[in-house]
Amino acid sequence: MWELSPRRVALALTALVLGACATPVNYYASPGPRLPRLGEAARGAVIEKLRERARASDLENLELRGPDGIQIVSLAARDGADLESLPIEALSAALWVADPELRGAEFDLVVDTEPAGSRRIVTARHDVDRRLSVTLGSPPLRLEGDTLSSEELQRRFGIGPLLDGEVAWQASERAALGAALALLSVEELAYLRFLPFRRDARATSSDHAGYYTSREPNFSGGLVVLLDRAFSDDQEIFVGTAERAYPQSVSVILHELGHAIAKLDRERLVSAFERDQAKYNQLVGVFNQYAQRVNSLYDSLARASLRERREAEREIRSLEAKYVTLGRILDQASARLDEMADMAEGPSAIEAAYGELEHARLGPTLYGRTSLEEGFAESFALHHLDPESLERFSRPIHGWFDRQSHISAARFPPLPEVTTEAEVGEPAEGP
Repeated sequence: MWELSPRRVALALTALVLGACATPVNYYASPGPRLPRLGEAARGAVIEKLRERARASDLENLELRGPDGIQIVSLAARDGADLESLPIEALSAALWVADPELRGAEFDLVVDTEPAGSRRIVTARHDVDRRLSVTLGSPPLRLEGDTLSSEELQRRFGIGPLLDGEVAWQASERAALGAALALLSVEELAYLRFLPFRRDARATSSDHAGYYTSREPNFSGGLVVLLDRAFSDDQEIFVGTAERAYPQSVSVILHELGHAIAKLDRERLVSAFERDQAKYNQLVGVFNQYAQRVNSLYDSLARASLRERREAEREIRSLEAKYVTLGRILDQASARLDEMADMAEGPSAIEAAYGELEHARLGPTLYGRTSLEEGFAESFALHHLDPESLERFSRPIHGWFDRQSHISAARFPPLPEVTTEAEVGEPAEGP
């Protein structure tokens, strides 16, 4: 479930989370604040405060990336002459992220620029190895142009229907869903095939932006619900890279699709468990029929003729061989069902595989640190929106998603198919 708190990135929470980690790790802290346009009159004060924070954070240089290339500027120079040449929006972003409590953080900041009403994305990073960098990016993306209808989204991406719940889908909301789905791989779209989406107004908590569920009676195969909060900040909050930052709703949708991929694995496991348990019970019935038939044949030997005795003994030997074979199959099946039951109770196979990767249990964002499940969903969204940021957090996690290992991890072996009831054969009728 994706939540938005008033800023979702309070400094106090940042300090608390980082303090809990024995070794700080890089993380994605966006969404960050919108930085107002600062006039040239503020330049001196910004530089002085930036140098003060740089000393407190043990930062020596500022790396500025922009249209003209990369520039390395000293933060320790006494006269601050190099800083004087930098754009004021770069200085204000550097000042924001240079705070000692934000070591490891990365923000995508929306900065007001000239002319009035213009904005651009500025990515600011304060790495755990005490590097400070700012990237001057492009204006945030606007999801404009021809918006796909619900039916067109279904045809293009293979999803289920778009359902109107407490509120109806708007064109801008369908555009956000289309943008999120367009970022998915062929394998991911195939995995999410026929997944429906519903628009509702709000959840019990006003901070909830959306959720994935399979607990509604008409949607046992899963359903993504998107709430008003998912789209309310699309004009102010953007997530992605400095050059390509998407409105907040695209991140929310990707987060919930991450939950869907992880949980569908478990639900398909439960479905397979129920199917295979029925098959197991059927085989147990055959097993019991064999036992009853063998006992019946033994009982008949005392009164059988020589010919009937020989036929009965041959059938007993055949049934006992099948009895042993079927018993072995049932032992294997029982163990597999126990394993599947345990898997259904814990994290899904996808989440479990993810949890073994470096830093996975720390989470790539502050919200991702609340649980392994939320960490997976946040990593999934970052993989599509800002893969460089995910790699900055954990190279193994970045590579795992890049190789589509989150899809292959969902594959679980079925019950042993050593034999079937037809191959074992039905017990013969009595002599």
